[in-house]
Formats: sequence, structure tokens, C-alpha cells
Amino acid sequence: MTRSDIQLIPVRYAYADEAAEHPSLEPRFNLEFQPIGIRQIRDGYLYLFHSDAPDILHEYEVKDGGAVTKRLWQGNEAAQDQRTGTPDTPAIVVPRRGHVDVFFSSTQLTAKKCSMLMRWEDYRKQVMQRVSLSGYCPINGKPQLLSKASLESLLTHPDTQSVPMDGKPHLRSWYWAQNTLDAGSEPFAHRLAAYDLDHAYLVVDDFMGHIDDLLDAWAIVDTNHNAWLEAEDARYYPARFISDLIRLDDERVAELARAFSEQVEDEDAKVLFEKVAQGSRDQHARLKELVEDFPEYQQSARKVAGPSTYSYMPSDHERVTRMRDVAKALATELGMSQREVLSIVESMSDYQSNLVEGSDFGGEQGIADLVKLDEMNAYLKQAQQHLSTFSDEKRRIVIDIKSLLATFYLHGHLYDREKEDSYMALLKMDNALITVLTESAQASGDFSFLKQFYFEEIGHQHLILLDLKPEIIPGSLKDLIDGLKAIMNARQAPAAYKEWVQLVEQSPHLQFPSLSEGAAAQLSHHLAQLDIAGRLAVFELVQAADAADLHGRLKQVFEQMDPGLRAHIFENQRLYQIDLKISDADSLTRHESLVKEIERLAKLREEVLNQENRLQQRHSEASTRDRRRYKVEYDEQIRALRAQREELTS
Repeated sequence: MTRSDIQLIPVRYAYADEAAEHPSLEPRFNLEFQPIGIRQIRDGYLYLFHSDAPDILHEYEVKDGGAVTKRLWQGNEAAQDQRTGTPDTPAIVVPRRGHVDVFFSSTQLTAKKCSMLMRWEDYRKQVMQRVSLSGYCPINGKPQLLSKASLESLLTHPDTQSVPMDGKPHLRSWYWAQNTLDAGSEPFAHRLAAYDLDHAYLVVDDFMGHIDDLLDAWAIVDTNHNAWLEAEDARYYPARFISDLIRLDDERVAELARAFSEQVEDEDAKVLFEKVAQGSRDQHARLKELVEDFPEYQQSARKVAGPSTYSYMPSDHERVTRMRDVAKALATELGMSQREVLSIVESMSDYQSNLVEGSDFGGEQGIADLVKLDEMNAYLKQAQQHLSTFSDEKRRIVIDIKSLLATFYLHGHLYDREKEDSYMALLKMDNALITVLTESAQASGDFSFLKQFYFEEIGHQHLILLDLKPEIIPGSLKDLIDGLKAIMNARQAPAAYKEWVQLVEQSPHLQFPSLSEGAAAQLSHHLAQLDIAGRLAVFELVQAADAADLHGRLKQVFEQMDPGLRAHIFENQRLYQIDLKISDADSLTRHESLVKEIERLAKLREEVLNQENRLQQRHSEASTRDRRRYKVEYDEQIRALRAQREELTS
């Protein structure tokens, strides 16, 4: 190396088909969806500060796999979004000392946001990537800097192929990258001749590139998943239904016990089955094992007293002993005898056998007589493997989205609320991410992440509806979050919309952006998608409230709300301009008494309807002579009941 400066040619961390291994590589994010490799940079914009001039922001437009055009921002204010300066050397050339802070964006930052990066040092530290230049040489390398030889062995390109949208379970390699295929020249083509010995390949974080790949991957996997289910509908769902019907697990044991308790006539047996139904999941699991083992146990037990005693082997003794020991332990827990447990096990075992194999005694066919169970089970095994491919892929996508979500909202401050296209880009991506998380939560029934992330502690995710005031710039990110917390904690009860507006206007940190029709629609969608998880969070608070009267319980609910849930309610009030207020205790007492009276009248009306239906049923079942005989009495009762019903209805 001969020069005092160095040319930096950008490449990027990206999902790849195999991981890039090199001492200089330090990906910022620990991700699971796919290995992290090195790809050529996307078209976009690279923002750079050098430690020699930390108040000067260099902006480079990046195209053609690494070709750059430079614009320069200087001073505290970037007054306009017209980049009118003359481009200088078409390359990133900086002094070979100190460090650079870099940030890559697929979209151009507005003048306002460039100014924010220049002035807000704490935010800059959080979102920009620091790379040391001092002492770089191709042999020893430096973190995030690669030599030409190293990059040649690490650079990877997606295979071009048709995206599988036909429901096939096999997801081809690079399926998630088909919308971001590499184009243009290789990075090596962009080094300047004068810097042939004095250049390095700068590996930048492409955060939004990860997000784009994850959203594309989800769309493809979900489309294939649904297409497969649709294509297999006539075969898969009947097979699943039959399989579930004959399946024996801890839940099925509880269902059978409840069914037996309702159907048996013997009161003692009914009590025993009810005890089993009310048992724990662990007890049901052990009972299920006893039911499965019962046929072999029965064969071994019969050898003891029957003509086959000579064939009673040690294995038979071990089987009988184990069965009776487990039954005895379970009997003690359930409050019954060993004999009673074994009797219940025998009843369930016989039921399962008759269900599957049929009954020779009753001449009834079983499922095995109607369905080729071996073929069905083989098909279901293969189907489950296909479905596991989809579910595992979705699981990894969701894991990475959860890992990146906080950073996404932190980067959200770089999207200018005053520019509709910029704000809309943020809101659309926000809604796309919430859609994936909501669909995943609905599929699993687990809303815990959504409740924790959006409705507990305050974070940057709660600032998507707000804009920053210039006064925040000298401060820290913590000041920003603390400012929102202070607003959320300023009211210990629901407040009018204008009260919240006043609190925000008085804040030194936050302000309301003006909302276009499109932005308002996106924010409405954002709030609607979080509605299910929000209702669950409120319901948990309502259940926990223990005040004696309704007024006290409502007050408790609001007081015990986490700030994130308060922020969600505030966002709804802001968007829809709704006032919220807890009525005084006397009003709520009147409302509560009215509700109770309505419930009482509704219950009474239902009883009248049931009584009328019973009379009509008895009348229809009676003989013609009896109908004539009791017609007058019947008509009078019906008229009285209908009059009572009309009175209750009115």
C-alpha cells in the first residue's frame, strides 16, 4: 500500500444459502432464517461520517453493484432536498486513519433526516456502523473490511429460478431472493486504477434488506402452504379427522372419561369416571399408557389362572406387575381402588378396540373395516413432513422478525413524517410485519410476544404515530422514551382526546405529524391488527381487578395498565379523536343495576320461552282425543305465556 487514503467499495451482509466465514466478518444481527453471507450491494444510498470531520455527512448514491455518485452535506442544517452539488470522484475515498460511521438505506433520506444524523450524536451511534480504518492491510484485515482475494472466495449470488407458487412442499434454494436478484457489475469492477493496491471492500449492514427478504419469504411460504392444503383438501382433512377420532392421548382420555360419566347408568361408575375426567394432564397421560398396554397385560394375566399357565414367562410377570403397580399409584392419587382403575382402563380399551376393529359380538364394523389404515397413516406421515417444512420455515422467519423488530422501529425515525412517500413506506412495512406476527400468533394461539412487545414497556414502537421535535436532538434516545412515558403516566384515569393533545404539545420531545388520508388508513390498519392482542391484555386486567364496585374496578384497570397498553389506547384516541372517561360512582351504580335487571329479565324471558316450547311439544305428542279434551286449558296457558313474553320483550 502506497497512499495515505483508501477506496472503500461497498458490499452487504445478506441471507445466503451458506454462511460466509472470515475473521473480518462480524454481522450485527444474530439471525436464524438462513445463513448470513456476502452479496453485492443493492441500489440505494450510503451515508458516511469520517472521524477527521465528524460534522460532515457524505452521501453516496449506489448503483450497478457498487458504482457511487457523491453528494456532500455540511453544517447543522441541510436546507433542502435538492442535491445540486457537482459529483466529485465516482468512488468512496477517505483518509486511511481513524474510523468511519456508515449507514446504508435503499431509499434516500430527506434533508431533515440528514440534518438529524449530523446533529443527533446519540442516535447516530445507535443506527450507524463504525468501522476502523487505522492499520488496515489486506493480509491481516480489519473488522468489516475485506481484501479482493477474500471477497472473491466469499461473494455469493442467488440462483435465478421460478418462484414455486404451486403448493409443492419443496422450497428451492434462494426462493426468498427472487425479487432482489443481483444485477449490474461485480464489486471488483468499481475499483479505481489508482487505488488498485489501496482499496478494501466495506461490508455494510443492510437492515431493511433483511426485512424485505423475510417478508418475501413469508409470502412465498404462506402461498405454498395454503396451495398445498387446498390441493390436498379432499384427502388430508378426512384422513386427519379419522386419525383424530381414533387417536388416544391425554386429552382424548379426558374426553372419553367425560363421555362415559354421562352415559353410564351406574351411579358409582359415573362418580369414578368423573374423577378421572377431572384428573391432571399427567394422570391422563399415565392412564393413556395403561389403556394402550391393557391388551397385552390381559393376555399375560389370563395365563396365570388359565390352561396356559405353563407359558407364563418372566416377561409376562414383569408386564403384569408393572401394570398393577402403575394402576395402584394412580388409584391412590385419584381416590379409588386399584381394581376400579383397572376396570376403567378395560372399558376404555374395549371402546378403542371396537372403534378401530369393530365388534364380533355385536356384528359392528370398525374404522379398520372401512378405511385402509396403513395407507392412511403412511399418507399422513408424509403429509406431516410436508407441513413441517412450511411450519419450520415460518417459525424461523418469525424468530428473525422478532429479533429485528426493535431495531426496525429505531430506524423508523429516519422516515420523514412530513414527506408522505417516506412516512407511507414506513407504515406499510410496519403493517406487513404486524400481519406476519398476527397470523403466526393466531395459528399457534400464542399472543404473548405481541402483548409483551406492544402493550408492556414503552419503546420506539409506540412512536410511530408521533414525530420528533428538534429539541430532542442534543439529548439521548433515553430522553425520548422517558418523554413518552411521562405523557402516558400523566393521567391516572382515561382522559379526553384534547387533554392528550395538550400533553403532547407541551412535550419538549414529541409532536403530532399531519396525517394524509393514506397515512391515516395505514395507522388505522396498524391499530386494528393489534386489536386482538390488546383485548386480551385488557381482559387480563379486568379479571385481576377486585374492587367492590364497577367504578373501582374500572379505575383499577387503568391504574394497573402497563404504559405500552396506555400508549395503544392513546393512539386510538389520537387517530379517531375519541374522549374516554370513567363515569362517577353513582352513574355506574345505576348502569350496573340496569344491566343486572336486563340480565334478570332476559333469563326470565328464556324460561318462559322454554316453558311454551315444552307445552307445544307435549301438545303435539298427545292423542287427538286428549288434544280436544285439554284444548281450552292449553290455549289459556299459551295465551298467558305469550302475554308474559311480550311484556318482558317490551
